[in-house]
Amino acid sequence: MLVRILTPEMIKKKQIDYNSVCVVVDTFRATTSITTLMGVGVKRIYVVANGENAKILHKKYAHKSLLIGEEEGLKIDGFDYGNNPSIFSDMHFNNDEVIFTSTSGAKTFLLLENVKHVLIGSLVNLTSVAKVAASLAKKEHLNVYVIPSGYFYDSNIYVVEDWVTSKLILDKVLQYSPLIDSSKGEFYLKTKHLLETNSDISLALKNSPNAIKLAEMGFASDIDYAIQIDQQVFVPKVKNFVITGKIKAVVIK
Repeated sequence: MLVRILTPEMIKKKQIDYNSVCVVVDTFRATTSITTLMGVGVKRIYVVANGENAKILHKKYAHKSLLIGEEEGLKIDGFDYGNNPSIFSDMHFNNDEVIFTSTSGAKTFLLLENVKHVLIGSLVNLTSVAKVAASLAKKEHLNVYVIPSGYFYDSNIYVVEDWVTSKLILDKVLQYSPLIDSSKGEFYLKTKHLLETNSDISLALKNSPNAIKLAEMGFASDIDYAIQIDQQVFVPKVKNFVITGKIKAVVIK
């Protein structure tokens, strides 16, 4: 059995064993938000590809759900909340349902329809998600794939926060299960070198291009929250995929 970092582009090219455990990572900010929302009381999240699909799903089939998410970093017009995990961490949701979308993370989930187990990973639930992934792999003799969402439409762009988070999750999985790391490639080696040569990874993440951009947009508090390791113990899981009308949604519980 192996553990490997696998990009969305590799999944599009079918370089994946669907009978496996996948951990999706979008540190700034989708998987951090989803983990936090579930940790503070949300009972179910429907993840869709974009704001238009979210609004159609909301209007026709799930009008009591909260609309949460962003496009190009900003809250979508007509949504209840943007993609702001630092805000959610101080809230309580009483079994609410959420329809969620984001620029990259949401689209990555939609690639994984036939995968046996899909978990939501971030720095804020780093240890918990690694333990669950390792346990499933060990119990069911499965490979583990950690998937940095990065820039969904351009796999040539190195998104440091997603790769660092993915590598840290991979390393934790190896602590809990005797898998073999089969990761390779330029971005993997770059991340390994970064982790080996930086004594303050949080500083490196705060100085990443996405962090700087989000801070300039007024979301510095989201970055500060997202780089805190093990703030949450909840591990959200994909339960199933549904097609309502023409809208495909990932159901997370």
